[in-house]
Amino acid sequence: MSASNDTSPENVRQPPSIQFDTSYEHRDPDQNSVSHGDASTGANEDYISQHLVNPSNGSTIEPSTPVLQSPLRARRDLRDMSPAVRQNWMKILKRLSIVTLPRRIAARGYNIAGAPCERCASMKLTESRFLIHEFVRHRRTERSKGNAPAHPDHESLGPEGLEFGPKEFRLGLLKDIYGRRDSCAFCRLLVDSLVDQLNKFLRGTPGNTELKFYDQDVACLVSWQIDGRMLLRDKDDKIKGSRACTRRLRLRWAGAERWPDSFAVLMEKKSTTQSLFLARSTKNFRTDAALVQRWLRFCDESHGDSCRPFTPEIPVSKPFFGVVDVKDMCLTKLRKGQRYVALSYTWGTRDSWSFTTTRENIKYLMLPNGLNEEYDKLPRTIRDAIRLVTDLGERYLWVDALCIIQNSDRSWALNSRVMNVVYGNAYFTICAADGADAGAGLKALRVPSSPLTEENIAFYSPEVRLKCVRPAEHYIRESWWNTRGWTFQERLLSPRCLIFADGRMFFQCRCTARSADIITEDESAGWSVEFSHSPSLMLEKLPHQPLLVYKKALELYMKRKLTFQKDILAAFTGIGNLVCDALGGSLIFGLPSSHFDWALLWEFRDAAARRTQEHHEQFPSWSWCGWKNEQMDFQYKETMLAGIEENLHDWLMNHTWITWYIRDGNGNIRLVWNGKTGEAASDQVEATWRGYDRHQFRTGEDYDDYGRFIKPHERKLKRNKDFSLILDECPFDVEIVEEVEALSAYSTERDMPFLQFYSWSAFFRIREDKRFRYGSSQNFRRYSIEDYKDDWCGTIMLDNVWVIKKDIDLDNPMEFVAISDAKQFAQEEFDDWTSYIPMERRESTWDLYYVLLIEYRSDIAYRVGLGKVYKHAFANSCKPEGKRWKEFILG
Repeated sequence: MSASNDTSPENVRQPPSIQFDTSYEHRDPDQNSVSHGDASTGANEDYISQHLVNPSNGSTIEPSTPVLQSPLRARRDLRDMSPAVRQNWMKILKRLSIVTLPRRIAARGYNIAGAPCERCASMKLTESRFLIHEFVRHRRTERSKGNAPAHPDHESLGPEGLEFGPKEFRLGLLKDIYGRRDSCAFCRLLVDSLVDQLNKFLRGTPGNTELKFYDQDVACLVSWQIDGRMLLRDKDDKIKGSRACTRRLRLRWAGAERWPDSFAVLMEKKSTTQSLFLARSTKNFRTDAALVQRWLRFCDESHGDSCRPFTPEIPVSKPFFGVVDVKDMCLTKLRKGQRYVALSYTWGTRDSWSFTTTRENIKYLMLPNGLNEEYDKLPRTIRDAIRLVTDLGERYLWVDALCIIQNSDRSWALNSRVMNVVYGNAYFTICAADGADAGAGLKALRVPSSPLTEENIAFYSPEVRLKCVRPAEHYIRESWWNTRGWTFQERLLSPRCLIFADGRMFFQCRCTARSADIITEDESAGWSVEFSHSPSLMLEKLPHQPLLVYKKALELYMKRKLTFQKDILAAFTGIGNLVCDALGGSLIFGLPSSHFDWALLWEFRDAAARRTQEHHEQFPSWSWCGWKNEQMDFQYKETMLAGIEENLHDWLMNHTWITWYIRDGNGNIRLVWNGKTGEAASDQVEATWRGYDRHQFRTGEDYDDYGRFIKPHERKLKRNKDFSLILDECPFDVEIVEEVEALSAYSTERDMPFLQFYSWSAFFRIREDKRFRYGSSQNFRRYSIEDYKDDWCGTIMLDNVWVIKKDIDLDNPMEFVAISDAKQFAQEEFDDWTSYIPMERRESTWDLYYVLLIEYRSDIAYRVGLGKVYKHAFANSCKPEGKRWKEFILG
């Protein structure tokens, strides 16, 4: 082993050669069986010498002379035999090539690879332990009568070897495993799984060497994981569930948290009773259009409605929606009843683009063969996508660079607002995650295949051959494509994704995941570990708990990056529309209108600055889209929401009171949620997660426009009339309208970023809470809220830089507006009890307000932070007017 720090390509360690070549067998991806070459051709006289490879150095293994060579030499004499004798000999040779020969090759390969070391052998891995067979219900399998260790831990195993379940077995430190690699094939499998980590280490800090890498204090922990599930169907052939059919070994490196998990998967062989979800060699396995067609056909024929679009409407009649006709090579309208493929990719720098659709060339590109002259100017990713769609026999492809007129703001706005329709209705989406720009292409379709796809295979025993793999999400997460804001919703909205990443090709629909490494070509293939951590899985909750999908999608989206900050809303609108279709309502600057009081309770994770305007796009302070920081990390924190999500519908209907209005693009006022056409929640949404409900019987003076009961003593308060505050741009009148064209997804009309409403106001002082300690770089800090008597009455998180820059006089009271009821303080917010109200902490519920700290510019209030304050404290306001019911315009 060299200790050199030379990290040039020729010196960077490469994955090992394939240890055992199974190219003599060919699996038809359409069938769950293995076919073999015609044994009667006599063409493979050197059969063994071509296919038996020394796993330690890649050299050819010479076969044992008398047993394996004699039947092959007998082929030479076949022509001299009578037909009957020849037929009998052919049966014998076929038996040898199908059963006996592979067994002998496997045994020979195992003998050369070497038996597992004592540590690895103690796991007692057998083929049957990787396969989960169907037993009579509730019948237990026989277990060994041996005694288990008195105190089992990471270091010890029982008589049955590695136990099923979450218990992890410590194989040893990396340096010890590395030391056993030459004599133990399983240890070598583990070492070879770290090639990528080794190369990153060598390219890192100057002076890093292989010796230093393998000498790290890192240990390998091994455990079983239930893997593939077979779909179960009812008498009508509809999916009713699934059952587990395989296990795989999880390989985790303790002490190296950034190293990804690997998995050891049993490889298929002739005697295996089932091969679904087992590993296969990809040495001679082609990732081409024919394989994609089979994957798509399995999804079409076996998954029913599970993989149908959530949004059934295709905008075929919309004048702004067009596709690429790959047959006539032109832009055209999508014909009614026709399907199309969508492309998701990264642009890279726009300077590298020499051709897109513009106002000047759109008419020419709509002529037959209009794209041919410009074909060579297209980036390789788009050219590869066109070629793939053609090879698949499909005709239409949607690509933003060609199907959106790039120098038309209107074309961009119309298309960007319906990404849920565009990607949600695609037959499937090609996700090009191979490179950092559109010039990378679809590498898995190239011949010869990339060295990145070298395999890691080893014998554990003559009957157990393992392949080390990583799930698709590992390669996808490592891609530049997966960091971009736009690609998040493009993948999530698509019913099926064909993903190209790291020179590999993966297929994911809403029922299963497929790859070249794992056998899944069967209509019963369901979930497997290959599908783990896929964001698409969150959509399973969409019909019943759409708000949870919104929260999770927003959290993931906030980790992405945007080239143009003005796209912060546009790149999320597709997902927002999808969620709002289930919730009932519409998207208001990224917030669902059906749960608007809840939607306002987002928080920063760290200090943030205002995003007021980006390229003519205005963003409000009351939405997460109106703020920015380095991580874009805004979320709905459990501590802030403590208690209200136990029954969110009840909270919305009984613990909120503001009738929210928004200014439309014309300056008129309309309800944020109107409870009318298109505003009804899906019947599948769980009752506790439903939004506002304006029931037909909830009318008159007793109920407000959101269907909430108005308490008798509050019915004289102004709510939805007599607005008097005006905007500088619309100074002459305040007019309330029913609804506007802006509610349509196919309109470019934008609301103004101003809410108008009435609520309670009070003034309090703030003071940094010294019970919490922060580093010098931590600017997001907790502040106490104090009433006029300087008693603690609430808490809020604020940007310390804002406090300093504003030169805030902490003795000067600031205005807070109550926006809804809060149930309780979380321990993190307030870990003591000062008896501000005359009861014990455990007795106190709904005694708090959610409040916004606001500041003013030109009579418009703007959000500064979100906190909680005792309701009783509003009567102890730091200004003489005390608690006031007041009109606000919140910008």
